[in-house]
Amino acid sequence: MANILPDQQLKILILLVFRAAKAPLPLTVLTDIPADSCDINCLDVQRCVNELIEQKHIVSVGDFCKISDTGEIIIDELENSAPLSLRKKIAAATTIKLAELRIGLSTETTVTETGNDFLTKLVLLDGDSKLFEVSFLCPTKSQAETCIRTFKENPTEVFRKILGVLVKEDI
Repeated sequence: MANILPDQQLKILILLVFRAAKAPLPLTVLTDIPADSCDINCLDVQRCVNELIEQKHIVSVGDFCKISDTGEIIIDELENSAPLSLRKKIAAATTIKLAELRIGLSTETTVTETGNDFLTKLVLLDGDSKLFEVSFLCPTKSQAETCIRTFKENPTEVFRKILGVLVKEDI
């Protein structure tokens, strides 16, 4: 039997997912985490997510959602009103879900000397699908290797920052 929480506590748990993730999330993942980890009816979760979007506490960016500035303020003030056991479950479930999402990600990189420069290519793959591909010139091989190393260490962060600049939003 699904747990029944007051809407305010459920909304706080949803906002806590963002605090634990520290990044935008696909809408489906945002709904799944509280529903699965806290055994809450997914329709209740989806209704509260929609209300948070309407109230502009969550912002949609394509297929992803992120917490807004007002959402951050709310979670700072009300975080402790949700039961500690549920807050811990949300944090753990978010970490696990993010790890599952990253399992399918891989990178491809190349450096090609082109006269005086080095053409650097970075590709982020999700299985066989390209999520992101960018090529640029570096003046030195050392700089190109540093770019590749940084990309391989945290490809999703590089992707998130570049995408944020391109869509003119903090993603």
